[in-house]
Amino acid sequence: MTSFANALRNKVYIHNVSLSKFRVEHKMFEFDQFRRVVLVPHYQLIIKDLIYNISERMEANAPKGNMDERAIIVLDRYKVKLPASSFDQETYLAGFETLIANMFPTEIIFDATAVELNDVKMLVADFKLHVQAAASNNDAFRFRFLRCHPLLQGSRQRFMYPLSTLLLFEYLESKGNFFWNEYDIFATDGRMIDILGTINGSKDFEEIYNWGGRTYDDTGRDELEYIRNVYTHISQLQGVCDAAMNEERIEHDLSQLFPTVLTCLYAFCANKHISLDFLQ
Repeated sequence: MTSFANALRNKVYIHNVSLSKFRVEHKMFEFDQFRRVVLVPHYQLIIKDLIYNISERMEANAPKGNMDERAIIVLDRYKVKLPASSFDQETYLAGFETLIANMFPTEIIFDATAVELNDVKMLVADFKLHVQAAASNNDAFRFRFLRCHPLLQGSRQRFMYPLSTLLLFEYLESKGNFFWNEYDIFATDGRMIDILGTINGSKDFEEIYNWGGRTYDDTGRDELEYIRNVYTHISQLQGVCDAAMNEERIEHDLSQLFPTVLTCLYAFCANKHISLDFLQ
């Protein structure tokens, strides 16, 4: 069972502990089994619940309140309790932006190499950009959507992210509500897709690329389809591919080869208001 799943099932009750005290007593980052620095699952759950509770209050026409971490209480299973709403306070979105800036300073303090920190630094920076965008525009949809950001997903959820999103896109396409050229343009804005060049030297992934006579164009759609085919077919190539390629290994290796795919999917769906509630 992953540490994220353990956190979800944690039955230890934590009563009346402020978030500020919780942060003093619990580290925010840890190494996964591949020596990749990740956000500790407790904090993924806490931040998700903060977003949920703030969204509920905004929908109830209570857009302002105290977001001081000394006044936010961490409860059992990493749920949170917010202070009472108050129109004398700043907006929840502005307060949340300040809170996230305090929780995630520009320089992450963790004893790790630059390579080990690379993934989480990229995800944190991207998350903060989307927090800032939601707060500056007072955008309730974008704010609630933050719960789907890759930073707040466990390894299993990151594994399913491109698979489930691709299925969703194909379903929307069948209903006439999705156009692949829009995603292809978005996916190549600011980055170059080169599937074969990216996997060059990675034997297992090259086997999948050449499997079944399929050819790939360097488009956002084919990039997603290639990733799906890795997930789907690698077990069928046992003996050719590495037998140790379980879900965690595949997710890790693909995240190293295609580090911006999940953040690209997230941003596209946020812009198009495409729900990713299946990740919750």
